Amino acid sequence: MRKILDYGAGKGPYIAVVFAGALWGTNGFFIKNLCALGIDNDFVISFLRFAFASAFMGAIVLVKEGRKGFVVSKCTLVCCVLLGLLCHAAYNVLYAIGCKKAGMALTAVLVNMAPIYTMLFSTLIYKERMTLKKIIAILLNITGCICCATNGRFDAMSVSLTGILIGIAAAVVYSTSAIIGRYSREEVSPFVICFYCFIFADLFLLPFTKFWEGTFTLDGKEVIWAVAYSFVPTVLSYVFYYGGMKGITESSRVPVLTSVEIIVAAVIAMAVFHEEIGFVSLVGIVLVLGSIMLMNLKGTVENPSCIE
Repeated sequence: MRKILDYGAGKGPYIAVVFAGALWGTNGFFIKNLCALGIDNDFVISFLRFAFASAFMGAIVLVKEGRKGFVVSKCTLVCCVLLGLLCHAAYNVLYAIGCKKAGMALTAVLVNMAPIYTMLFSTLIYKERMTLKKIIAILLNITGCICCATNGRFDAMSVSLTGILIGIAAAVVYSTSAIIGRYSREEVSPFVICFYCFIFADLFLLPFTKFWEGTFTLDGKEVIWAVAYSFVPTVLSYVFYYGGMKGITESSRVPVLTSVEIIVAAVIAMAVFHEEIGFVSLVGIVLVLGSIMLMNLKGTVENPSCIE
């Protein structure tokens, strides 16, 4: 099958993944506007997001590839099932429940510790070497995310053991996206991969929406915002993400690269919603940026004293 996106070698795949993370940072902007219009059910918002996104992707595949474009190997289909159920649907559900049980701040901190789990999975499954540079970058990233999410005020968090466990579970399923994505190595367009991922995500979310109860209907504005939400931080972001993943061999780098999401979200919060970002949060943003730069810094020689 002909490739639709090819980021080549070098920095191309890494730039694509960073851009995907930046687009994910606009999630809150669309969610806040949908909630303001009266759609405040997390499952419904997620379902609409993937429903419209799968329609976009299906149309793109049909135009670019024709009906043969939907034909994929069993291995790729299994990867799409796992990505759809775990990394899209399950993650959205767990994140929503975690916010209600433990509060948004603590859940955000737990989810943004996903690089730890990706690093562990990459070491166990792909036998990647844990260099000193990687460890420092991951620690900087985690510290930065904690600073951004809490602004140094841990006493304001609503602590719940159940909520903490759910938040950790959300981080684990999120971290598996970089691991599962590497198994889809055949010449398949990211559009096709995203199409199947979104379809399977919606199949999982459908029972939680309870559409059959007829509790709400969509008007024109709600449809427009739902379509925009499905396109900007969904269609575009995942096309860049999965396209970039094909050129990245070290999965432990990926969550660090996409953590630019928290920086974009902070900028939108200040510029659009006039939310105050404290000094500690600003320090966190700098640390996240630093971790991304460090993770992509090429050394002349790898540190021989690395952790195997």
